[in-house]
Amino acid sequence: ANSVPGLLSITPPFTVDSVNNVALIDFEFVPESDTVEFRFVFGSEEYPDYTTTPPSGGFINRPFNDVFGFFISGPGITGPFSSPPKFPGGSQNVAFIPGTNPQIPITVSSVHNGGPTPGGAVPPLNSSFFVPGDVNNVNLNGFTVPLTARLAVQACDTFNIRLAIG
Repeated sequence: ANSVPGLLSITPPFTVDSVNNVALIDFEFVPESDTVEFRFVFGSEEYPDYTTTPPSGGFINRPFNDVFGFFISGPGITGPFSSPPKFPGGSQNVAFIPGTNPQIPITVSSVHNGGPTPGGAVPPLNSSFFVPGDVNNVNLNGFTVPLTARLAVQACDTFNIRLAIG
């Protein structure tokens, strides 16, 4: 979550001091092929409150930045994120905004449709992936279009997935 402000070149920058209210699903799986692919949607009640109404103008300068991660660990995977002891190489986050380089994680501040603020208008950011709330009976202030996380793996080996939102 804290890497996002620098990746977005947000001025003034904000800092994510902690990730709270984390919900996590963790399970092992054995892929039958050399690629795993998962479709997902990220949604949040923090839209648009924490993307378009900073307390003192500027762009986004709030400590609330809902974030989603899709962490995979297993044979042949090394990464900077924690993983179960059975997978000592760490894990990789594979949930990113499509087409970003460097890859930008999925957060409230990295996918939104902009809007007015006390300090001026906030421009949309990756808005082609954003859907305003109350669409199709989804009771969230905003969410992403369906996105795909994809990773090459070794078929028939055991891997671990951690889906986390905070």
